[in-house]
Amino acid sequence: SPAKDDEDESFFKGNIELTTYRWFLSKVGGVLILYIMIFMFISIFTDEIKFFILSMISIISRNDKEHSNEILQHQIKYLKLFVILPIISLIASFFCFMFIIYGTVISAVKVHTDVLKSILSVPMYVYYNNNLGNIINRFVTDIYSLDNGFLKRFYKFIFLFFRLLMSIILLFCMVKDAVIVFPFIVFLIYSLVFKKFSRGCKEAQRGYLRCHSPLCNIYSNTISGKSVINVYEKNWYHLGIYERYVETFRNYCLLKWAITIWASFYIRLIFLILTSYFIMHPHIFFNKMGNLYQGGNYEKIIGTIGYCITFSSRLGVLTKILLCDYTYVEKEMCCVQRLEEFSKLPHEKDCLEEERGEVTPKCDEMEMKGKFDNSGESTSPLPTGIVDPPAIDQSKEKYGVYLENVFVSYKKKVVLDKNSNKYCYTDEDPSLKNITIYA
Repeated sequence: SPAKDDEDESFFKGNIELTTYRWFLSKVGGVLILYIMIFMFISIFTDEIKFFILSMISIISRNDKEHSNEILQHQIKYLKLFVILPIISLIASFFCFMFIIYGTVISAVKVHTDVLKSILSVPMYVYYNNNLGNIINRFVTDIYSLDNGFLKRFYKFIFLFFRLLMSIILLFCMVKDAVIVFPFIVFLIYSLVFKKFSRGCKEAQRGYLRCHSPLCNIYSNTISGKSVINVYEKNWYHLGIYERYVETFRNYCLLKWAITIWASFYIRLIFLILTSYFIMHPHIFFNKMGNLYQGGNYEKIIGTIGYCITFSSRLGVLTKILLCDYTYVEKEMCCVQRLEEFSKLPHEKDCLEEERGEVTPKCDEMEMKGKFDNSGESTSPLPTGIVDPPAIDQSKEKYGVYLENVFVSYKKKVVLDKNSNKYCYTDEDPSLKNITIYA
């Protein structure tokens, strides 16, 4: 039924399994992934090393004004590195993105071919048990998301991860005591934000994808011959389905944005704890307040705390973007997950071989039983219910579905007047019949 199909479509299927990632990456190719990883790490490493060195020099020169001139002179000697490193990063990024584009094209072609062949070769009963319009619409929607190319999101996610890691190392270099509070911040983000945000985004994305098919369901029912009779009387039913889909589509769109806003708010709130810690740090770790204002301690500490507050805000922004990119990858993997389900649909030949495998042992058993009765002492005749299996027409084997003892109730066309071409439909009495369905 349509309601059952909708429940199956909207049911939360849990996290994306590693098999789904392997299935997609196998379409890209192992050698190409290796090239992407090499150029990606070269690009990220050269860019982050430049950022790390510049930040460390700036921090040391501000805290140690006596030797700031010497530090600047050493910095001038290594100016070549600050020109060479960005050039290397830029070239590596160019090759990385070229390989990503090439991998996107290759994976799209392979997935297109694999999934389309699977859809075209499934047994006929799959199309009768599932809505044909929904199948086609899911295929088109998921292929569009795949062709949009989200491999570049992997690059951005890993780049932001290393940028976040370098910022944390710089933070620990400035204030070593931050090691105490930072694991607590990570635990809060993971338990309160990440797990719920990841699950909510995937569930909203699956609902969003499911709601693309309101019109396809109606058109498919009409094309398949369902509800064609008295279609005007059942029109309110179809309109109700359409209205419900549109309302659900709107709710899921709003839910996706609401979840993102909620996660951004919570991340900022949690990182305010880290900022508050840095503000209170001098008063917590200096027992004697007089030591805070002696000599140049006050200026050094205030400068360091200012840097820490800036870095904590930067960490909040990076974490928010990192989570958004990660959940974006997971949302797009929902499309890949559905395409993987399409590629694993049962093949018509496999179903025929399976049916043959079930019929052949029964026939062999009947034959052996007949031989035993003919050669043994017992001469009892074979049961009358055991007959030879009917011959299968090879021309119809591929395309036909034979159903025995099906409870059928349908409408019969009755001609009232041949001259004026008037007719009506009457309900026939339900009965058990044998039906053969051909494509």
